[in-house]
Amino acid sequence: MPSRLNNRATKTKTDKILNTLIGVVLVLIIITAGIIFWSSRGGDEERAASNRDNEEAVSEDTVQEDEEDLEDAVEENDEPDITTEPVEPEESDDETPVNENSDDTSEETKTPPANGEFEPIGTSQTGEHVSSYDKNSVDWKEKVSALSYATGLAPNDMIVWYIGNGGSPQKSVGTVSSNDKEKKYKVYLEWVDQEGWLPTKVETLQTLDGSY
Repeated sequence: MPSRLNNRATKTKTDKILNTLIGVVLVLIIITAGIIFWSSRGGDEERAASNRDNEEAVSEDTVQEDEEDLEDAVEENDEPDITTEPVEPEESDDETPVNENSDDTSEETKTPPANGEFEPIGTSQTGEHVSSYDKNSVDWKEKVSALSYATGLAPNDMIVWYIGNGGSPQKSVGTVSSNDKEKKYKVYLEWVDQEGWLPTKVETLQTLDGSY
């Protein structure tokens, strides 16, 4: 009888010890699981934070690049688009007045020779002479020089109102005035071979109306 009681007491004590150990093991398991869980969660949060930082950095870089591209585009648009095209000179009608200004602005009005005392002005033309009324031709420019010589008007103070045929292929007549139109002349020219245009007569005009 006492032996049976001792066995029961021993078994009860053993059960308590086992239950205690099981409880301790369960507590350790719970603690370990908690540590693992929180460690995993902390790592996820750190990775998420790192990803957010990376995304923000990439976003800032993208915004900065977009702003730089926009500034470059604005600067390009602000630059004037300058296109130069050659302008071809237009030939004007012979009756259109032309201010034959000379590059040498130091020229002054000179006293013209008297009628009958003129000389040919010289020429750079060679070969058979053909009178030309093209304002860009050498012959036209020599006619203008002859008008300046005959009237005493400096090229930079002379308006050519008209140069036309003077009755034959080798004769011309021109109407000129000073820039202020105070002096007005009609000049007759005749071509001299190898010597150029010769003024033969100068008329002082009172008005330009009907003079060309």
